[in-house]
Amino acid sequence: MATQPNRSPDTVIDDYALARIDYRVGRLVEAFRLNEDDAADVRQDMIAELLKAAARHDPERSQRNTFINRTLDRYYLHVARALSNRQKHESTHPTPIAALPDFSSTVNDLRQGERSEAERVDLAIDLAEVVSKLPPQLKQICEALRLYKPSEAARRLGVHRSTIYRAIREIRKHFVAAGLGEDA
Repeated sequence: MATQPNRSPDTVIDDYALARIDYRVGRLVEAFRLNEDDAADVRQDMIAELLKAAARHDPERSQRNTFINRTLDRYYLHVARALSNRQKHESTHPTPIAALPDFSSTVNDLRQGERSEAERVDLAIDLAEVVSKLPPQLKQICEALRLYKPSEAARRLGVHRSTIYRAIREIRKHFVAAGLGEDA
């Protein structure tokens, strides 16, 4: 009768297994933007899964490292699928606004010369109307400038910076002609 190898937690969870777990947890953190607490939970779950699976390991069928990798791969796919489904159906797991990393509550202070919400909405509508009437190339540059600085917009659009600055002067003329000279 063959003796069963020693499968104590010390022999299953070693530096190699922890390195493989950390690698997979890192990929999940990167792919699904998990916070530290969620990453620690997934790490602990992977350790528990590996300990459960250790009872099934047959050294004659696979090497220990192969078994560890296959077990963790299977569990990684399970977790990734669950996280993906959670993102698809995020309405069942709403994120509080205050928990968002870029959240900053702002209130427009009219006494400091800031626009009211109604004025901001009206201005956005007016700007969108003018932008929609721009020639295609100017519209593309204008959309890029909404997200990026002129030098970054030039790089992303594959044009020289001076082209962007000339386009800004041209776009400004369209805004002034629409009566948005001071506001835009």
